[in-house]
Amino acid sequence: MISRVIASSVFHAMRVVAPRLSAAKRRLPRGGFVSFTFDDFPSSAAREGASLVASFGARATFYASMSMTKPDDVARVIDGGHELGCHTYSHLDCFRADDAEIERDVARNAREMAPLLGEAPRHFAYPFGRLRPRHKRLLASRFATQRSIFPGAHRDVVDLSLVRANRLYASPLLLWRARRLVDDVARNGGWVVFFTHDVSDRPTRWGARERDIAAIAERALRAGLTIAPVGAIVERTLTS
Repeated sequence: MISRVIASSVFHAMRVVAPRLSAAKRRLPRGGFVSFTFDDFPSSAAREGASLVASFGARATFYASMSMTKPDDVARVIDGGHELGCHTYSHLDCFRADDAEIERDVARNAREMAPLLGEAPRHFAYPFGRLRPRHKRLLASRFATQRSIFPGAHRDVVDLSLVRANRLYASPLLLWRARRLVDDVARNGGWVVFFTHDVSDRPTRWGARERDIAAIAERALRAGLTIAPVGAIVERTLTS
């Protein structure tokens, strides 16, 4: 029990420290942007999630753990024009792993993705959103972005080695926060990233309902925001 409390305290301290150590600071373009991302990713995300985002004329980013993600789902996402990103192969908790273990697991995942993707993946998301500050530099040479689960929107600049992202689950509180974030970006500009896992009318505690994703997408488009994958936003950024 004590060890879990200590580990939790250390992790929350890292959430304060890591964003302050900027490894890849870039300036955002003018305007407002929204990205939908799907982690792991279950078949329902590859089917319902991908189709739903596409129905708004947009594309999403899908982060695959190849020990969990089906190759057919990877192919479906790619064929739909969506972006494929990298988790760790075994859904490794980077916070608890040493650097060599992280590099091996990430490299294995990238190798298994490459034949399906046609190239090495360029974008990464931390499983469980857990990391230590040194991991930003550890993975910076392999990936253009590293996505966390640290909440909030990006205003003016973004640290590509620690992209913030917000839970989009079937929770009234989280959906209220998502609406607030969209409205804030619509007023002030910037970039907000959402993440979820499965997609269905009765999702798991880590998933989202189609109608909730649709409501956020509709709200963003009504406000004149651009919905695009992580990589498409990064291509528009400028070196600060």
